[in-house]
Amino acid sequence: MIDPVSRTLYVVTKLKISNAAGVAYDRRFHALDLATGAEKFGGPVSIRASVLGNGDGSVNGQVTFDPLR
Repeated sequence: MIDPVSRTLYVVTKLKISNAAGVAYDRRFHALDLATGAEKFGGPVSIRASVLGNGDGSVNGQVTFDPLR
């Protein structure tokens, strides 16, 4: 999404992170300056969330956002 007033492009990225412990994934929210491409507002920010529920992957009544999916 582009905000023409603040001249900001908002995007979400998916990262695959490999290290000695294995592979992990992360989703990040970016706010980019349209003129320079530089990050704005102290970003990027990793996306994290959880809700009450008993769905697939729930633990103790909590379903946590899975950045892989």
